[in-house]
Amino acid sequence: MPKRKGATLIPVSEEIIDEIASLAERVGKPIRKLVEEILNEGIKSYVYGVSLSQVVKEYMFLLEAKRLGFTLTPIAILNKIDELDDMKDDWVKAGKLLASMLRAQGNTDTENIVDTLKPIIMDASEILLTENSDGSYKLTIVALGRNKNGIRALIYLIRGLLSGLGFTILKETIDEGIGMVEFRR
Repeated sequence: MPKRKGATLIPVSEEIIDEIASLAERVGKPIRKLVEEILNEGIKSYVYGVSLSQVVKEYMFLLEAKRLGFTLTPIAILNKIDELDDMKDDWVKAGKLLASMLRAQGNTDTENIVDTLKPIIMDASEILLTENSDGSYKLTIVALGRNKNGIRALIYLIRGLLSGLGFTILKETIDEGIGMVEFRR
């Protein structure tokens, strides 16, 4: 596609123009410069295949988790924890803390569970939540870099998250790189 030269007029709703003008005034930038910055950021989100609203949601979640004392832990360290059962209560407690954070935000529905777990389980290639015919749910997490201990720690965390949100655990399955939890309200 040939490069365009000069300015191009693009019709935009009055509401958006008013919001941009107000924002430009608040941040002290010319409207044109602010619009170009916003469009550049929007283009990046399309290139990377992620919506800005999802990025902002995950970023805000990570900030809140950081404020509550959560930190990123390399998978290699999680996989080497031998005394995991001694730490089980700590993992469950961390999950309940996450549940408290979600309740405070009003995010207690099942669809919020996957969004909550994505920034926490960055190594997961799949986080899938399905509803069974009996009204229960099955949460499957595929994180192939984790051994059974790494998955077990994750399941303990999820156990705390789900119980903190008022769900009952029906079944847990732990294997190398894959964990499954079945639950219902």
